[in-house]
Amino acid sequence: RANNVINRILADKLEEYDVLVLPGGSPVEDIIRKDNRIRDIILEFTKKEKYFVDLFDVLALYEVGVLEGKKVTGYRGYEDKMKNVQFVVGKTIIDGHVITGESLGTTYEHTSLPLRF
Repeated sequence: RANNVINRILADKLEEYDVLVLPGGSPVEDIIRKDNRIRDIILEFTKKEKYFVDLFDVLALYEVGVLEGKKVTGYRGYEDKMKNVQFVVGKTIIDGHVITGESLGTTYEHTSLPLRF
């Protein structure tokens, strides 16, 4: 099922998108880690400084290499697993084009933020 979604995303014109929203959870973490197509999309959004919203799993994004030097939030305990990242305790953290959320409970708050910019 995830492969079908990825194929549909890639069939679209990504340059027309302003925001990439990445849901959290174990299946999504695995896809981000294992599927180079998703990694390439994330890297492209980063390169073009387009917004991307992480819905509560910064660890997979960290492993892609797009969070170095950024302020982020996420599940407490992740801060020990990420180097060269400033982990901040808070519901939603915005650093440049990167928006991270602490937990599922803050999803609405940080997914609506790009609409304000």
